[in-house]
Amino acid sequence: MRPLNPSAWNLFKPLSLGALALAACGPGAAEDDAGTTTTQGNDTTTSYTTTYSTFTTYSTLTTYSTYTTYSDYSDNWDDYYDPCNYCAPDEMCKDGECYVPDCEDSLDCRDGLACIDSICTQVPQALACGTWATLEIAIPALDDVLDMQFVDVDNDGAQELVMLTLAGVSVLDDDLSLTDSAWVEPGQFTQMIAMRVDEDEFVDLAFTEPESGTLRTMLGNGNGTFGNEFTEVLEAITGGFGLDLDLNGQDELVGLINGMPASIEGVGEAGVVVSLTPTEAHQHVHHGDNDGDGEQDLLLAGLASDMLAQSASWVLQQGGSWQPSGPAVGLNLDQPQQWGAFDLDGDGLDDAFSAAPSLGVVVMQSWSGGKLAAATVPETELAWILGAEFDGTNGEEVLLGTPVPRLVQRLNSDPLGCHYPLEGFPAGGERAVAGDFDGDGIDEVAVLVGGVVHLRVSDS
Repeated sequence: MRPLNPSAWNLFKPLSLGALALAACGPGAAEDDAGTTTTQGNDTTTSYTTTYSTFTTYSTLTTYSTYTTYSDYSDNWDDYYDPCNYCAPDEMCKDGECYVPDCEDSLDCRDGLACIDSICTQVPQALACGTWATLEIAIPALDDVLDMQFVDVDNDGAQELVMLTLAGVSVLDDDLSLTDSAWVEPGQFTQMIAMRVDEDEFVDLAFTEPESGTLRTMLGNGNGTFGNEFTEVLEAITGGFGLDLDLNGQDELVGLINGMPASIEGVGEAGVVVSLTPTEAHQHVHHGDNDGDGEQDLLLAGLASDMLAQSASWVLQQGGSWQPSGPAVGLNLDQPQQWGAFDLDGDGLDDAFSAAPSLGVVVMQSWSGGKLAAATVPETELAWILGAEFDGTNGEEVLLGTPVPRLVQRLNSDPLGCHYPLEGFPAGGERAVAGDFDGDGIDEVAVLVGGVVHLRVSDS
């Protein structure tokens, strides 16, 4: 509600009754005397002398103070406005008094406010800390790439860029050479997962098609090629990744089946679906070490029943069993969020992170030790999010697939304190992945734009 401004009401100071009577005669009101009577013979003549008095009527506006300071209503205008209308955006009002409420999570706050340090407050904009230069690595042209991942296929310490195409798999080495492995049996897959299927030392690949539930594996040969195709049809799995849950040296394929966390054991043989933990159906699943025990935990986010659900929760892997952790409750946003598990504060633990466009900005949220940090960047669209070690320091940075791609870096104790436009970075894109392509400890980033891969490295 717009604060009342009495000075805009064009109020006039009331005139006295006498002034009103005089004013009724016009600006030059006349004042007559009683007259003088003269008698001469039978004739009587009365003479009058008229004296004119000039009056000036002043229309004086009564000036009132204009209140622009929140909670300032000291002039006792209670009859004219509700003091609660003058509370600051991060204040609430009770019995005519403005106050900053305490909170346990953002559900205790009004829409658009975040519970930060136990106080409901507006989400700050991350500080613009300059620009971040990147360089393009020219790679051989390869069209119709469907998915990609950085994988150390030959155990040399550097991660090659493995790309899924319509024809099969292509591997880009750090000498920029391509090695192709074509399908033996034609197939159409949209997701590729690096995992250890057999007992040798080399990484293998699994391919899924969520619409059909078809699962195919190819075994790594250690030289950038893959073979020994095996195809089976199981239940459709989404968001898949490989984890060695039983510590036997072979990975299970973990993901969501009908929105529920599950694993496929025996991938590459006769796979068996195993439910991991009872929970509600979710839209997203990610993994990371959230409790510091060296085991990979699951981050479940976005309720399948509510596209705008603002909470996520960890399910901790503890000695072969799963222990649900408390939910991370965030802001109420008007767009679905993208989620990830990143170590943004450099403490060695992976924390939940989300981002979504809302009300003309992109809102970011991160939870470390149950504590919420939130910030915005001045963008209106978001295609992807990515965690990467992009500057060689402890902890990861977040890359945002906004119209002007940005890198978000911690500033002091704020994991979302700084943002940098990425110079030369391709705009848009469907997907991005990060990995140490040349083995120097700093990640390179590959962005997929219209089926074409752009490979970039930090130059800052």
